[in-house]
Amino acid sequence: NFKTLEIKNFLSIGNTPVFLNIENGVNIITGVNLDKEDSKNGVGKSTIIEALHFALFGSTIRELNKDLIVNSKIKKDCEVKLSFEISNNGGKDLYQIIRTLQPTKCFISKNDEDVTRSTLPKTNEFICKLIHSNSKIFQNSVIMTINNTIPFMAQSKVDKRKFIESILNLENTGWKTGKYPLFM
Repeated sequence: NFKTLEIKNFLSIGNTPVFLNIENGVNIITGVNLDKEDSKNGVGKSTIIEALHFALFGSTIRELNKDLIVNSKIKKDCEVKLSFEISNNGGKDLYQIIRTLQPTKCFISKNDEDVTRSTLPKTNEFICKLIHSNSKIFQNSVIMTINNTIPFMAQSKVDKRKFIESILNLENTGWKTGKYPLFM
């Protein structure tokens, strides 16, 4: 369960941090364009989704170059913080991910104890295992954006298969080679 998201100097968000409390269930993001009050475009809805993706996976959905992710006016101190809760065996653990750019860093804590891995790739892998997801699964099952306009059932057979394999964590198992039967 995502709990909070804090964004600073990320895309259109400047030096004043944007802080969101994320409730269980459906969260609706709306806003007012301060330049054009009659418009719902340009209020930062996509930036919030991009920041959530960035916190988890270290990249944006639109695969922007890291130089374009840092707010173009401030040009430094880009930081995204995400806190979330994982239930296990009747208990709950609170995690926090902090990602920065310039320099590129990622820190993760569990119940206020640092559990960051020795390298950025190992930390990214740890986060994916922790949330049982990867960027592709997250984009297809959690976030529906203007950049992902093809519904699952309209995707090619290959893309559907890759998505299902990814969800079921079958990419690195022996079922593809016939070592393990798919059905028993």
